[in-house]
Amino acid sequence: MALLDANNTFLKASSGLDVSFHLPKEYYEFAYEAWMKMRSSEDFNPDQYQEYPHDGRTHIKKSMLWDFYSLLNHDIGSDLSPRTSYEFTLKNYAELSKEELAELDRLAILLSNDPTTEGLATFYQNSKTLKIKSAEEDPYSFVFSR
Repeated sequence: MALLDANNTFLKASSGLDVSFHLPKEYYEFAYEAWMKMRSSEDFNPDQYQEYPHDGRTHIKKSMLWDFYSLLNHDIGSDLSPRTSYEFTLKNYAELSKEELAELDRLAILLSNDPTTEGLATFYQNSKTLKIKSAEEDPYSFVFSR
């Protein structure tokens, strides 16, 4: 898989990285990788992932969910439906229940195994917390309900 970053000017200005649009893997971390490290390592520093207005753990969760919905062919970032449609995505890490954390752990494992579209859609359909109305109403989404 090729990792691309269309804004290599920003990378150079913000991080001093002088790379082409093809981003070497050592400069990239998938959100599911950060989630798995966060959940398994006692010396993990979530503050390095902090992005206002969220703390680091919440930002990792949000990023992993955005990746998940993007893989389902639903762009939650441009979602114009009411925020309650994807309230769980915005929920702070500290507010998550054990069941919600366990489901996110399973999602990270799924994403780490290069899932098929069918596998992603099945995970979504079996989810108790990750369903969002806007994805099911999006005719381009892989979970569109007719």
